[in-house]
Amino acid sequence: MKSTFWIRSLPQNPPIHPLANWVVMPLIKDYKGPMGKISAYYSALWPGHRPHGIHQHPEEEMIILLNGELEIISPDHRIRIGPGSCFHHPPGDLHTIESVGNEPASFLIFKWIEELKPKLQKDFTAQFHLFDPIELQAWDSQKPHQQKQIWKNQPLANGGSLTFYRAYHHPYTGFPIHFHDYDVMAILLTGQMDILGFVATAPSIIYYSAGILHGLAPTSPEAINYLEFQFHQPPITR
Repeated sequence: MKSTFWIRSLPQNPPIHPLANWVVMPLIKDYKGPMGKISAYYSALWPGHRPHGIHQHPEEEMIILLNGELEIISPDHRIRIGPGSCFHHPPGDLHTIESVGNEPASFLIFKWIEELKPKLQKDFTAQFHLFDPIELQAWDSQKPHQQKQIWKNQPLANGGSLTFYRAYHHPYTGFPIHFHDYDVMAILLTGQMDILGFVATAPSIIYYSAGILHGLAPTSPEAINYLEFQFHQPPITR
């Protein structure tokens, strides 16, 4: 599988449609990357509405809430989340969501599926993390680059794992060109930066597959805040 790199800009505010309570904007659709077939969507959901009933699908799914409030609903629980939260659904997980705040909820949906049928793990469970907005701003002003790990080695259906960080850079500070042996999805929340000659302005979603040379060069006086999801491939068995 060849290496992959793409950037997609996100709306600053939820798009308004007079006849729709749910708006979906495809960012990338069925892209064949190292993780399998990848799709990403930006979505806005009006208060009091669900996009669909409780359902399941063969893809793994990440939901990253940008604005508003959601309840994640399954047959046995309801979990309320706010901005900066994310949730990982394993394949076949029964779920839906409902916008429960006073404003539209805007969020990213990131799905992927292997070309071959996923091998489900018996102990596989979805993970949830809720960010406190105050915590998001509690960076040390003396440190130009900071990173906080939220999840480590969350199991994926293909036998790989997911690690999740949030990160911060002072204005005009970055890091040199390098590469990883895992795929990376980054959600740029604030600031602007140059990536491989392309300028990404918040809010944006950025995806690198394993082996892509990349760096980070901030291009504005605003600090950089982003979420980073690392998708590690399963170990090679001989």
